[in-house]
Amino acid sequence: MDSEQNTEICQRGHPFDRINTYGNKYCGTCHKISASAYEKNQKRKRYKKAYMKGSLWKQYTSEYYKIHKEDFKAWHLQNKYGLSMADYRTLEVEQGGRCAICGILGTETKKGLVVDHNHKTGKVRGLLCNICNSHIVHVLEDYPGLLDTA
Repeated sequence: MDSEQNTEICQRGHPFDRINTYGNKYCGTCHKISASAYEKNQKRKRYKKAYMKGSLWKQYTSEYYKIHKEDFKAWHLQNKYGLSMADYRTLEVEQGGRCAICGILGTETKKGLVVDHNHKTGKVRGLLCNICNSHIVHVLEDYPGLLDTA
């Protein structure tokens, strides 16, 4: 009986008897959230908007990325190519830290060495510099006899 007295009701007189995915109470009939939940959402939106507008957001994201750069790289390698960081390091050591095509050191490039893979089969072929990966390899995949003809 006490819980019925503490329940909020919507403008049409229905109780806020459900909770949405954000944890806010809402009316199951009208599908309107409670006034306290609405105010909480508005505060969150104002804060987020102010936070994202300024350089504070940019500073936060860049610092977060710098701290967790290896974690992002490991996640990307695992999800896109099925490689662990250990597999990537093994490939890097096998190639001497150099691009498999032009031989430039990975430390001399802006992005380092990127994973070269066959887009049809998904098989990893090696590590390349960004220039070789984005230009030469695509020509070889799309036009296999072109370099032989040239």
